[in-house]
Amino acid sequence: ISQVVKDHVTKPTAMAQGRVAHLIEWKGWSKPLDPPSATLQSHFNSYSHLSEGEQEARFAA
Repeated sequence: ISQVVKDHVTKPTAMAQGRVAHLIEWKGWSKPLDPPSATLQSHFNSYSHLSEGEQEARFAA
């Protein structure tokens, strides 16, 4: 991974009893030209109504 990507992408966060994940921070990057697939969009929508804690619990399951 290039330094540019490292500078833009990772921020560690504690999740699921000691596991570490990384939040993605886009920091002004432009939107991708291709829209997300229907599958990805439906997957996102299925979790978007959950609170952050509920999303972390779902991630741990």
